[in-house]
Amino acid sequence: METITVEREVLFNAYNHSAILYALIDALALSILVSLIVRMRVGLEKLSVRKAFAIMAGSVSAMIILDLTCNILEKSHLRVFAPLIVLSIMKSLFFIVSTLTGFCTFLAMEYLFITPISCNRRLIIYTLAPSFLHIILNLTNPFHGLYFKYSENLIYTYGPLYAFEYIVPFSYILFSSIRAILSSRKEENYADAILFKMIASVPILPIIFSIAQLIFDVPVLGIGLSLTLLNLYLAVIQNSITSDPLTGLSNRRYLLRTIQRMMNGNEGKKTHFVMMMDINYFKQVNDIFGHTAGDRALIRLSVILKRATTDLRRITLARYGGDEFIICGELDNREEIENLRSSIRKMIDEDNIDAEFPLSVSIGYATYNSSIKNTKQFIDMADADLYDQKEKAHKKPCPYK
Repeated sequence: METITVEREVLFNAYNHSAILYALIDALALSILVSLIVRMRVGLEKLSVRKAFAIMAGSVSAMIILDLTCNILEKSHLRVFAPLIVLSIMKSLFFIVSTLTGFCTFLAMEYLFITPISCNRRLIIYTLAPSFLHIILNLTNPFHGLYFKYSENLIYTYGPLYAFEYIVPFSYILFSSIRAILSSRKEENYADAILFKMIASVPILPIIFSIAQLIFDVPVLGIGLSLTLLNLYLAVIQNSITSDPLTGLSNRRYLLRTIQRMMNGNEGKKTHFVMMMDINYFKQVNDIFGHTAGDRALIRLSVILKRATTDLRRITLARYGGDEFIICGELDNREEIENLRSSIRKMIDEDNIDAEFPLSVSIGYATYNSSIKNTKQFIDMADADLYDQKEKAHKKPCPYK
C-alpha cells in the first residue's frame, strides 16, 4: 500500500514539474507578445499594419493560453479532478484556436498588402470555409474521436484524421508563403522584394517547433510563433523606414514606392521623370580627403538638391545608394527637366567657390512612356543616360590629382 502511495507521489511530482516547465516557457512566449502589443500601441505604424499584427498577436496569445491550460490539466494534480469530457473540450478548443491562428495569419498578410481578399468580406468568408468545417469537426470530436481521444486512464491518443489538426492551419500560412515567394520575383514588386522574402519564411519556425513539440512533448510552439511574429514585425518596420540617416533625404525604399505610385497615377497631363546623378571621382574624394570628407560631400550635394527643387511641387529627393541621388516627380515638359539639370550644375559651381574641395556631378534622366513596365526599367533608363554623361565627364582630367 505504501509502495503505491510513493509511486503515485513520484508520478504527481513528475507531472507538476512538467506543468511548471510548460508554464515558464509559455509565460516567456506571452511576454514577447505583450512587448510586441505594447510597442504597437505607441508606434507610428500605419493602421493597416497595427490591425494585421493585432489580429496575429491576439490569436497566438489565445493559442498559447489554451495550450498551457490543457497541459496544466494533463500534467498536474488537477488531472485527477478534470473529467475526460473537460480535457477533450479544452484540447478541441486549442486546435480550433490553432486553426483560427493560421487563418488570422493569412488574413493579416492580406491586410499588410491590401489585396482584394482584405477588401472584400465575401472573399474572406469563402477563404474561411475550410476552417469552419474543421471547427465543426473539432467541436464534435468528443463524440466521434476522428481527431483524438482520451482513454479512461487519461492517455492521449491520435485519431485517423489527427494530421488535419496541423494541415488546415498551416495550409493558410503556406499559401501566403508561396504567394510571397512568387510576388518577390515580380519586377513590379521590386521595392518590397525583401519584405516578401521575409513573409515567405514565416512558416519555417512554427513548423520546426510544432514537430519538436509533437515528437518530444516539449512546449516550444508558443516560442516559435512569438519569435516568428516578432521577426515579421521588425521586418515590416524596417521596410517602412523612409529617411536616409546621413542626408535626411528619402531613402531607396521610399523612392521605389514613390516611383511606382507615380507610374500608376500617370494621366499624361504632366511629364513624369526620374533624374539620376552621382558625384564624379567620388572614390578619389574619399581616398585623398578622407571618408568624413566624402560624407560632407554627400551632405553638400543633398543641400544643393533641396535648394534646386524648393519651389517645385510633386518632387521627391532621395539618396539611392552610395553617392547616387535621384529626383523624381512631374514637370510640365522636358524643357523644365533640362532647366532643373542646368540649375543643379550652376548651384554646384557656385558652392565650389568657398568649398574645401570642388564637386562635380553627372546627371542623367528618363521620362515616362507607356513602354516602361516597372520601376526598375524606369530607373535603368535614367541610369543609362547617366552613364553617357559620366563618360563625357571622365574625359576631363580629375581635379584632385
